[in-house]
Amino acid sequence: MEDLAGLLSRERLLLELLLFKLVTLRQLLTAGEVRFLPWASEEVDRATAKVREAELSRSVAVDVLAAQQRALDPTTAVTLRSLADASPEPWRTIFAEHRRAFLELARDIEEALAAAKRLASVGGAAVTSTLDRLTGSAPSNGHVAQTASDTATDPAARYGAAAPRQAGAPWAADDPRAAWAAAGNGARFTRTL
Repeated sequence: MEDLAGLLSRERLLLELLLFKLVTLRQLLTAGEVRFLPWASEEVDRATAKVREAELSRSVAVDVLAAQQRALDPTTAVTLRSLADASPEPWRTIFAEHRRAFLELARDIEEALAAAKRLASVGGAAVTSTLDRLTGSAPSNGHVAQTASDTATDPAARYGAAAPRQAGAPWAADDPRAAWAAAGNGARFTRTL
């Protein structure tokens, strides 16, 4: 029983770590920090793999206890609740507390995962929309799309070179980050990222 209690404690800790990683992922999505999403996603994957390893170890330990209990009563299914109910103190309280914590963690993980999925789908659409506006792929909010004829007649725009500075333009011709070209009422980003 002591080995199982240790395995349950470790699995509980790993589930809390997984929850932390999911909350971190959700916060990154909320903040729009897409550059860190691959790292956060990788950390969620690693935490999930560790939880699966712990679940396997726990499953083996429970199977050993189940075999012992089936020898006494072959109709009894071994669950954490039945294990807690059938165990003497202090194991009854320890297993009952682990069960309560696992149920709470499962609920919290499901909520964090659902929130991260919602944010990722909304954020993905927002990122696509923003990138479309920046690259001129889709007209939006006073920005005009860059057409093929624009790039055909303006090789600098095709390769993202800065256009010559116009009087009153808010950018410098030597700015290596971006080149904006005036286009009627709007502006377009002429460099692909």
